[in-house]
Amino acid sequence: MTPERWERVRDVLGQVLELPPEKRDRFLDNVCQSDQSLRSEVESLLSSDESARSSFLQSVPLPTPTLTKGTRHGDYEIISLVGSGGMGEVYRARDTKLKGTDRADSLQSRPGR
Repeated sequence: MTPERWERVRDVLGQVLELPPEKRDRFLDNVCQSDQSLRSEVESLLSSDESARSSFLQSVPLPTPTLTKGTRHGDYEIISLVGSGGMGEVYRARDTKLKGTDRADSLQSRPGR
């Protein structure tokens, strides 16, 4: 696709996205009547945009923490979950090798590890 063609596709797509869904077909009929490949390209991008939005809204709930308070992980004893995200979970943990101290460390648990 040439840069000029991409600019045209992008412009038409931007205009279509500003319209309510029920008015998009008529708009594309008018704008793309002599260029069906332009219409096909814009419709393809529209459908991928809609499927991305709907799959995002249907995402699964976050799992509960896999390590609970008191669980031992190597030399560490889990105190609490600090946070979780796409890269795994971060826990507040106590190093059991350091007896007599109240120092807490963070411990990261990654999916599949």
